[in-house]
Amino acid sequence: MHKVDPKRVKIFIAVCTALAIIMGGWWELLVQRQGPPQVGIERQAVAPLRQGEIERHAVAPPVAQEQHVNQAEQEAAAEHTRYLARYLNSGSSRKPGMKMVAIAVVSENGAFNFAMNAAIANHLKTDSASMLTSFFRPAFVTDGLFANALAGSNGIFDKLDLSRSLDMLLLGREEVQYSTDPSLENVMTANVQLQVTAFSIADGQSQSWTFVANGSGFKQSEARLMAEERLIKQIAKDTKMSLSF
Repeated sequence: MHKVDPKRVKIFIAVCTALAIIMGGWWELLVQRQGPPQVGIERQAVAPLRQGEIERHAVAPPVAQEQHVNQAEQEAAAEHTRYLARYLNSGSSRKPGMKMVAIAVVSENGAFNFAMNAAIANHLKTDSASMLTSFFRPAFVTDGLFANALAGSNGIFDKLDLSRSLDMLLLGREEVQYSTDPSLENVMTANVQLQVTAFSIADGQSQSWTFVANGSGFKQSEARLMAEERLIKQIAKDTKMSLSF
């Protein structure tokens, strides 16, 4: 049997003890530097961040959507304002207790006939009715709105917000035919027909009246002028056309 050297045993025990002391000190130093486990803290730090992200995702879309809606509404309002400015003259506001009536007579050439507008206005005006003879702009005719309104398209009334300014609308179309009589040294005759239609803005009801007159002259302009002068006299004496129907 091999005999154990007591001296070697003591040296072995001393080396193991030293290694244990060194390893224990190294482990303690490592723990001090790293600190305790951070699992709970990491969860607490990450949780608020994720919650904040959720809140941003929950709040941001409605805010962005609301801003988009507001911008679209503003653009639509601006476009509608430009639309009205193209067809309506400004300065026609309602007057308390007054019936607001717009008159627009158009000649065969597509231009407003302000002489006929004035004749109708003078015939129908009362203390309780305000006549507007320059309510519309030329584009009202050239863009086809006059023709559509005269044909009874109430959609035009809505698009132009006429209910805000008017109670009634009188639209007139003038047609002229010329002829020449050789037996009268080629004197020209102008046959002028004026059809006037009144519309109630509130309910869309309408009523029409027709006026016809002839004029003569050596030129079309002379014959036409005489016919229109006779039309104006007819309108002044008329007893049928009214604002009540």
